[in-house]
Amino acid sequence: MDLTNCAGASNVVYKGRDSGRVVAGDWDQDIKPLLKISKVAYSVKKWTTDSTWEQVGAYDYMMQMISKYGEYDGCFTLEDVSKRYQNLDRVFKIVSDQNRISPTSEYRVGGFGEVGGMMFHVASNGAPLFGLAGHHRLAMAIALKISYVPAVIGVVHPKGLSALSDLRCEKFQSQVTQNDREQPLLSGQI
Repeated sequence: MDLTNCAGASNVVYKGRDSGRVVAGDWDQDIKPLLKISKVAYSVKKWTTDSTWEQVGAYDYMMQMISKYGEYDGCFTLEDVSKRYQNLDRVFKIVSDQNRISPTSEYRVGGFGEVGGMMFHVASNGAPLFGLAGHHRLAMAIALKISYVPAVIGVVHPKGLSALSDLRCEKFQSQVTQNDREQPLLSGQI
């Protein structure tokens, strides 16, 4: 998926089981800028500044979610949160060194397609909308100015069906060049 075409994030939640489903209506009209999504915003800030996870509000956010739901993103305790963010920093270093977001099939045993990766819906105008799955992977791509990412297609508006073939790209499968980092990312939509 070429992130430079991303129009923002859908506020309507569809899950992986909805992948590829054609859904009519105005669900694609309720969008917000990517950096208005808490997880994306604080992750980008962490990876583009000298701030800590605590300073960017990630720990507070996670502990609020754990307090509300009991479990959030596989975390139950502050220790779990700390380990999660240490792991995300390790992943970020790998992504930075490789200059690419790897497809999930490269690191998940038995992985199929892009299960667990970034989800993008296709709007009525054919624009991809972030589907609220894969927040940290998206934040890494934004922070590192990686334009091409592996993605799973979420729901597709009937009027956007013709755009599907244009949204597919194989660029993320090859090593992205340094010149790609110099391209504008997300067309100012963040």
